[in-house]
Amino acid sequence: MPGTVIAVSASPGEAVRLGQVIMVVEAMKMEHSLRAPFDGIVVDLLARAGQQVKLDELLARLDPDPGSPGWVLQPFCTRRRTWPATWTGNYRG
Repeated sequence: MPGTVIAVSASPGEAVRLGQVIMVVEAMKMEHSLRAPFDGIVVDLLARAGQQVKLDELLARLDPDPGSPGWVLQPFCTRRRTWPATWTGNYRG
C-alpha cells in the first residue's frame, strides 16, 4: 500500500544511534517509524516530507559506525555482518 512521508528526522552526514527515528511514513491512518538498526552515519535520504512512497521503495541509506556492535537489520531476521556494510531502509507498509 502506498504511504506518505510525514517527517524526516535526520539529514545526510548526521550520526544516528541504534533505534533513533530517521523518518515517519503514514499509511492507512497509521504511522510507521523507520528506525536506525545500528549506530551509524546517514549516507543518503531518498525521500522528503510530503512525498508519496510505494511499498519496498528505498528511503534511506546508513553506513555503520565502526564502533557499533555490527548488527544489521534484514527482512525477517537480524544477523551479524562484516564491515563495511550499508543498510538500506525500505518502506514495508
